[in-house]
Amino acid sequence: MGDSPGSGDRALLRHGMAALNALDAVGKSQSSGPFRLLITDIPMPGHDGLYLAEQARKQSPDLPVLFVSGHAPDLPGLSDWIARSKARFPRKPFSAEAMQREVERLIA
Repeated sequence: MGDSPGSGDRALLRHGMAALNALDAVGKSQSSGPFRLLITDIPMPGHDGLYLAEQARKQSPDLPVLFVSGHAPDLPGLSDWIARSKARFPRKPFSAEAMQREVERLIA
């Protein structure tokens, strides 16, 4: 998948999953319980995806994380974090089917 707006959202919805932005996700997780999976880009306005994953793991330590990015900066600790936790990092672009396989691998 490339960076076209909504392409990831539509692919997730076809498979019965919801997509939320980071602020909505944090609020929803606090009010309705933990998520089964976090999918996040690496570079984002405000905080990066690694920060978001670390915050989410404070509430749900075993939360699987799927980082997706076509231009991720070298974040200190990112490679180590992925290697020691239940996380994947496919590089964009990738197909909807490849994303589905990554999601299924993480939530299995």
